[in-house]
Amino acid sequence: MKGVRFMGARVGAEARNETGIDLRFWRMMTGVIVFLFLGSLLAASGVVVARPGEPSLPLPVSGDSRVEVKIGTLTLDIVSQHDGYEFTYRTAEAEHRYSIIDDHDGVRYSIDGGPWKSVALGPRQSSSQIAEALPSDQNQNPDFHFRAQYWWDGVRFIRGYPAVYPHPDRGYYHVLAKNDWRYWGIQLLHFQFGTDNVGLSVNFGPYVVGALIGGIIGSLLGGVLGTIAGTILGAIIGGLLAYYYGVNFLDEAGGLWWWVNKSLFTAIKNIPWWLWFCGRCVEGYIAAQIDYLRVGSLTAKNDLRIRGP
Repeated sequence: MKGVRFMGARVGAEARNETGIDLRFWRMMTGVIVFLFLGSLLAASGVVVARPGEPSLPLPVSGDSRVEVKIGTLTLDIVSQHDGYEFTYRTAEAEHRYSIIDDHDGVRYSIDGGPWKSVALGPRQSSSQIAEALPSDQNQNPDFHFRAQYWWDGVRFIRGYPAVYPHPDRGYYHVLAKNDWRYWGIQLLHFQFGTDNVGLSVNFGPYVVGALIGGIIGSLLGGVLGTIAGTILGAIIGGLLAYYYGVNFLDEAGGLWWWVNKSLFTAIKNIPWWLWFCGRCVEGYIAAQIDYLRVGSLTAKNDLRIRGP
């Protein structure tokens, strides 16, 4: 009928308003805008979600990001920030955290909000500089063009091509590169982070490696003591590793090997009771128990004066 205006008429299944604009279009656009907004919030939060079957230890990227790692009885929470990292160790009984930064004064850390302490001062050293200062059979014969099997600290080792650095012989012990593995030698704990944990393509930074090693040691100690020790050792080991450059953390199969003195565990389990009344004295005591530390190709500390590997 000419001149008649139908208000609220429907076009298809969608209503038009008084101006004649299709509301379906605006509903769709509103949904797209909300989806993009929520997606940007999730991306900005830096939350890392591991999919089934993927490595559970991705390296926090530059900028703020966060990842949670299960290490035995401990949960390690890693927050990457623009100026450093914050690591939190949690068990059912306790929670402790530390922050670690790298500034003009060197590597510094703070445990549970306490005073900042320096791990290393002065210019960085290459991993070869400390190796040259240590008595080592391999230093005396730097060129290995063949694979050799030998015994070191009561453990069967290999070195030479294709090994990136000397480490226990997986074939001899029937160990797969993808699995975590530990072996108690005469003086040292020999530990492999398997490729299922470190990932074949992940290049871990020294702070994260230190935190993971602290977490393993804390998990082996267990309980509240393990949480405390893991926190302290993670900060100190991460700082020690960051002091050197040119370190090969991953071996030829993508695993990561590290060694620490066995006496560390006995000493921590037998902390003098009176130190607990001294506040920060426990931190100093635990730090002083690191007599030997080797990670990948770097021997960072060797107060035991062990030759090799």
